[in-house]
Amino acid sequence: MKLAKLKELAREYGIDPDGVNRKADLIAAIREAQAEEDTVEDNEAPPQLEAEGIV
Repeated sequence: MKLAKLKELAREYGIDPDGVNRKADLIAAIREAQAEEDTVEDNEAPPQLEAEGIV
């Protein structure tokens, strides 16, 4: 992936790409942010389903 696209993606995750020195470090920061986001989604309560009347 091009550096410009990585910087754009980093900004979407709230990462300041200018504070990262190497491309590999930027990729690692993005992956970490994605993992944290996935963890938050996994910890959300499932939707409450209500049973409809018996037919």
